Amino acid sequence: MITYAFVLKLLLSSGSSAQGKSSVRIAWRTPLGMAYRLRWPASVIQNRVAAVTNESVVAVDQHSGKKSWETRFGGKVYGPASGPGAFFVCFDGKWSSYNKLAESPSVCSLNPSDGKLIWKTELNGYPTGEPAFGDSGLVCVGASLWKPGPTDQPGFYNDAGQLIGIDAKTGSLRWRVIGGLFGVPRVIPGRIVVCESTDKPNSSYVTCVRTRDGRVLWRKQSDGFSPGHEGEGIPMPVVSSTGLVFVGTSKSVFAFDASGKQLWQHAEVALPVVVSSSLYVATRTGLEALDPYSGREHWSKSYHDYGIYPFVLGPRGNLYCSSPGPHLGDQAVAALDSSNGDLKWRLRVGGSQPIYSAQVVGDNGLVFVVTDDRDLIAIQTEK
Repeated sequence: MITYAFVLKLLLSSGSSAQGKSSVRIAWRTPLGMAYRLRWPASVIQNRVAAVTNESVVAVDQHSGKKSWETRFGGKVYGPASGPGAFFVCFDGKWSSYNKLAESPSVCSLNPSDGKLIWKTELNGYPTGEPAFGDSGLVCVGASLWKPGPTDQPGFYNDAGQLIGIDAKTGSLRWRVIGGLFGVPRVIPGRIVVCESTDKPNSSYVTCVRTRDGRVLWRKQSDGFSPGHEGEGIPMPVVSSTGLVFVGTSKSVFAFDASGKQLWQHAEVALPVVVSSSLYVATRTGLEALDPYSGREHWSKSYHDYGIYPFVLGPRGNLYCSSPGPHLGDQAVAALDSSNGDLKWRLRVGGSQPIYSAQVVGDNGLVFVVTDDRDLIAIQTEK
């Protein structure tokens, strides 16, 4: 899931919305109701697809799109992330009419079958984004840190932040790491990787902690990135199943191995989006596939006229992405060939704003997309 807008001018094609495979179609569309600009992808577990709105989590049947349940929070919600037997979300807190905090920001576990609350753990600060489920039965989240003092009050924070590990079954706190403002964490085997920023010059870091106890294993300085409100602007690392870590900053793309050793640096403003046998990075002018271990270019594709937003790697070597067109109502989802970047198909899904949330791949070739027009859409691709 992305906490900042990274607008890229790319061309996918000059054709119409019917371009590509005729079997690709919208299987169902379910309105989510009132929503902020949605940057959080849907999540799938136990045949349920869940997505967040302004103040609630909505779950639908992944095959029919029929609404299963909705759990309301009364404040902004981030997520969801899925783990064994639960959806996990972060809640921004609830304010009373007297501008007092009536309900503290928290991490919550929800039952996927009915949306009922399993547990709730207060954060003592605002979450910077969605939680992540790691190994060792852990839920991890980055948050600001409220520091008591004569001028501090809930709702205001400085550059202090915390990375929190919570037991996924009970909601009990396992560990807490205090530092700068942490972004959205990512999981590699036995470890949590997160980007960290402070308001001091040259103080942006990639930080890796051990999952079981929160011990900081390594912390590497990187090019600067400046967080905005609620941590927006802190990049999210891209991680591989082998423990490689990739981070795009304001100047470069960095690659680290699981021990924190820097493998290479790609001196270009680019956004790593997904990794498999190649690392796919979106640049200001196109899309590149790089060797994850050396940074050597496999291929590069230049595009124009359309924009590209978050990718997900699906079956049959497809890279799924959102593809806003030049006109209102021309928002689309596209599939690219991961071996060369060629367009396979592009399907218009409607909507007046670009789709900022990443796509999610479900069963039987379904791809789920949350649009900025407050719809959850299932696209039937090749089975």
